[in-house]
Amino acid sequence: TFMTGSAAQQFICGAGALIGTMVLLIVGFKVLHGPDYRKDAPPKDEK
Repeated sequence: TFMTGSAAQQFICGAGALIGTMVLLIVGFKVLHGPDYRKDAPPKDEK
């Protein structure tokens, strides 16, 4: 086994940090651009 426990922990922490950063970027992008950030997306709340 070439991956020791500490290496696996570092990899999981790094992946978690990367995913968390991407989630923050996506959420911030949506908040900045408002609910209609995708012009081609059909409105869900309108009847």
